[in-house]
Amino acid sequence: MKINKSIWFLCICFSFFSCVKKKGLIAPTETECSNFSSLGNLVNWPGIDTVYNTPSFNPNNPNEIIYVRGIISTNKPYLVKRNLITNSETIIIADVWGKPDWSIKDWIVFNHADNQVWKIKSNGDSLTLLTPTLEGGHNAIWSPDGNKIAFIKEVGSTKYSIIADGLGNHLDTLTYFEFYLNDWSANGLFICAPHNATVKYQNVQTNQVFDAADISVDQQSTNLAYINGLSWTPDSQYLIWSNKHGIYKTNIISKETIKIKTGSDSKRYTSI
Repeated sequence: MKINKSIWFLCICFSFFSCVKKKGLIAPTETECSNFSSLGNLVNWPGIDTVYNTPSFNPNNPNEIIYVRGIISTNKPYLVKRNLITNSETIIIADVWGKPDWSIKDWIVFNHADNQVWKIKSNGDSLTLLTPTLEGGHNAIWSPDGNKIAFIKEVGSTKYSIIADGLGNHLDTLTYFEFYLNDWSANGLFICAPHNATVKYQNVQTNQVFDAADISVDQQSTNLAYINGLSWTPDSQYLIWSNKHGIYKTNIISKETIKIKTGSDSKRYTSI
């Protein structure tokens, strides 16, 4: 994936020990499989030691979020749970890579850089490998009922959207998406993903792909304003997305797009 250097990302490089993986493996936190020892480096932003990335709300409690917190001086990224009322924080697990997603059944799905999909309870229990027989995957998201996951699998130069149950058993393959999955709509019908400088979404039942956003907005296709963040509204009718010019709201029925926040040369909006 080509990353626009003007975007503020938490970039993590990992190297991991090998281990035996079996479907449904519950990995004790003391094993090499669950420690995922990091030999890489966090990006060192001048004057900043702690960076925060990829937040996700608790679907059962809007006062809680999870996110990836990176400590540059110790070269450690953590999956952290935060209460927005008390400001208390709990570290769930270390050495997490990518965007975590929190299900209505209190499972958090995420990646390590072993290119596998894992899940864990929000209290840090029951770390479970989901993709050993599928030979890896990344960027997993939960269905709104918490019974399925979707994630990207790469075969050569082609990317597929894999649908699996909560144990990692393969259910379906959707042959699209050149970029990363972002969110599963609350009505259960659509998953959305950015495709370079355009916003797209896919019907998980028919595999049909739709262009959501008017690409003339801020001439994003001309200016190579890659989509940084993308998410559904709870009514499954709008997509909220961002690029270097700001934050937008698109009605998938009327295709109308409005800007709700303007960006600037010194500020970028990434994870939505």
